[in-house]
Amino acid sequence: MDDDGDISCRIKSIKINELTCIDKTRECEGPYHCNMCEQTFSQIINLKAHCETHKREKSYPCDTCGKSFTQNYNLIIHRQLHTGDKRYQCDLCGRLFADRYKLIIHRRIHTKENPYFCDVCKKRFSQKGNMKSHQRIHTGEKPYSCDLCGRLFAYRCNLTVHRRIHTKEKPFFCDVCEKRFSQNNNLKTHQKIHTKEKLYLCDE
Repeated sequence: MDDDGDISCRIKSIKINELTCIDKTRECEGPYHCNMCEQTFSQIINLKAHCETHKREKSYPCDTCGKSFTQNYNLIIHRQLHTGDKRYQCDLCGRLFADRYKLIIHRRIHTKENPYFCDVCKKRFSQKGNMKSHQRIHTGEKPYSCDLCGRLFAYRCNLTVHRRIHTKEKPFFCDVCEKRFSQNNNLKTHQKIHTKEKLYLCDE
């Protein structure tokens, strides 16, 4: 952003607290980048609308589980998880979905459609989010940070597993000996001990 408060076409990146300074008469071309989550937009008006999701409080809580949302539409979709309301049906296999978008994604399993591809290695994906996650292999981007030690991670799932080091949480347990584990993979490895014990018993 320039010293006089105008948007810089060269930088094409806007901080949330600078959105009120947008000069709507400027017609510089995108892409525009969100400094909070690195999403990219071709038009500044779309970036502005997107950034509002970071600014808004989650004022739409679910009265069943307490989870909150920034938009009422997202709350309505979420509530269908509790009510079991699934109105969208796949015409190829009959599976039902609460969200039309999830049905669209699901149908790509049948059609083998992969409309998104990595511009570095050309690997194709059925979902844009999966493509963006994959690209972190090439960029080295690590957008998720541990709030307890500051360590950075490329994927949210890795951060979730890491935080269990601090919290000592072990949500997975063996149904044979009840030993607990922080990761499901470690549980599966452990369970082979019991399986092998049964495999090598001598017949009497």
